[in-house]
Amino acid sequence: MTVSDLPRGKSGRAAYDVAIQAVREAGNIIMAHFRGEKRISYKEGRSNIVTDVDILAEKKIMALLQREYPDFGIMTEESADIAGDSSYTWIIDPIDGTRNYAYGIPHFCVALALARGEELILGIVFDPVREELFRAEKGQGAFFNDSPISVSAKTSLQESLIGFDMGYDAEIGQEILGVASALWPGVVSVRVMGSAALALAYTAGGRLDLYI
Repeated sequence: MTVSDLPRGKSGRAAYDVAIQAVREAGNIIMAHFRGEKRISYKEGRSNIVTDVDILAEKKIMALLQREYPDFGIMTEESADIAGDSSYTWIIDPIDGTRNYAYGIPHFCVALALARGEELILGIVFDPVREELFRAEKGQGAFFNDSPISVSAKTSLQESLIGFDMGYDAEIGQEILGVASALWPGVVSVRVMGSAALALAYTAGGRLDLYI
């Protein structure tokens, strides 16, 4: 599948172009409020929060996607899902790394994907702090700002930089900490990332050698 094969919106643009516009416009909203005061609410799970900016960014993305693809379904992080009349579904996380964002730590991203049935065909991770955009298309590989990327070529843990996150479940978090502790000091170093989507993008591009 190529960009030209992706479904086109009402404007005639391919889904890739619409998705890029959506994440960049959401990124503008996110950065405009980054240093300002935010309203924080708590969801289920340990330290699982949402800010008013998550909602604003999500609404911006949804408005554009619904205008271009009114028959597509939408799965969102913060709002009720929308059933579509086609086999396509957009999947939105307006701020992956909300805890970092709320605390003023500049490590978070906008994540947007498109699925056809159960199959993901397009994925985008946009870091609005650094203006870095990662994308992957089914059958076309992965890219960083339009340059092809690949995973690390490291073959041993001793050479590897490891990233990890503990999630929102206390027991799972303890298990992951146990794994990280067992790996240390037999690796180069470990990093708690705070944004799983951005960490996976870093792993896809070889910045991290392993993410757990």
